[in-house]
Amino acid sequence: MYTFYLLSLSSKIANITREKEKCMETTDKQHLKAMEAILEETSVQELDDFLWEMTVACLTTDAPPFNRAAKRADLLLNYNRIKALLAAGAQIVPVAPAGHTAAAA
Repeated sequence: MYTFYLLSLSSKIANITREKEKCMETTDKQHLKAMEAILEETSVQELDDFLWEMTVACLTTDAPPFNRAAKRADLLLNYNRIKALLAAGAQIVPVAPAGHTAAAA
């Protein structure tokens, strides 16, 4: 009886693990598709320009939370992290050059 219970429990855990892996694969694919869609519509340089404009707006305001030096430093750090993330995404996601479709590339 105890052995049957352990086998049943082991089987349930294996099923949950497989379902979780399927879910993670689907989520990963969705994230890649989202990144691909963004990079097909907008270049990394344009995204960087938008990000920099938002950063400048935050740095030049006296409104909280950016009225504190620590928050401004965090903002600049995160700007650099997001910029690196965009560059990495552009390397990972296959995007056709402007004016070309992915099928033609």
